Amino acid sequence: MASFSQIEQVELQVMIEKGIEKGISPLLRGFSECKERVYYSEIIGGIGYIFGIMGIALYFKARKNQ
Repeated sequence: MASFSQIEQVELQVMIEKGIEKGISPLLRGFSECKERVYYSEIIGGIGYIFGIMGIALYFKARKNQ
């Protein structure tokens, strides 16, 4: 048989898609778990960002009063 019949092609495509999904799903699950974690560096960075914005606002407020 030189070529696959339509049914064999569909079956092959379904098998390939299931195999790819089976291989990729643990990677996607691990990636989403990693993104959901909050790291201390992010918390400290957020606090630093807030203090930086406050510092800029207070600087311009002090310049305005002079």
